[in-house]
Amino acid sequence: QCFGEAAEAPKALRLLGDATADDSATQKDSYLAAAEVAVLKKFGDHWCSQVVKAKKWTEKRDKLEELLKAISVERIKAEPFPELGKTIKLLLQDSNIVVVNCTLKVIGQLAKALRCNFGGYSRGIFEFVVQKWKDKKAATEAQKCMESLVHSLKLEDMLEQVKEKLDDKSPIIRAKMCSWLSDLIPKATPALVKAIGTVLG
Repeated sequence: QCFGEAAEAPKALRLLGDATADDSATQKDSYLAAAEVAVLKKFGDHWCSQVVKAKKWTEKRDKLEELLKAISVERIKAEPFPELGKTIKLLLQDSNIVVVNCTLKVIGQLAKALRCNFGGYSRGIFEFVVQKWKDKKAATEAQKCMESLVHSLKLEDMLEQVKEKLDDKSPIIRAKMCSWLSDLIPKATPALVKAIGTVLG
């Protein structure tokens, strides 16, 4: 699934965020026990149109902060949000760094609060977030966003993309990706660690 397409309902997936460590298991149980909050329907076509048509960066920032406040819950009810997905992807490529950083915060929160329901979007937006590592003014938020994306991804589905980034022409991306992956490996199952070794050589 690409960013902007409806994600499938959650299945019994092994997520990066679903680590075997006790603290991670506790966090997972807390998430599953949390009540689902329906917020996405409030940010449909009309809201997205207002953001896209906004002339000033401050208007875009205010809209994104409105969205971020609404989605800052532990668990978001899974609902289709194709137009919102497209809008977020567009804003991530905005010329204003404040808008970009706000967008990265939104992506990270959606990943944490939707988990596997955000997986399709995460895989589609992964490349765009990684590229923000090269922007000094966005690198910090990009790192936080990448750390949040692990809650919504299956590493098994990302190995080829990760391998590409480990061979990227940018030394910054290579180093950041290596660090990101190193932080994930201790949380992975033995089988997944073996798969990482096989694919990454």
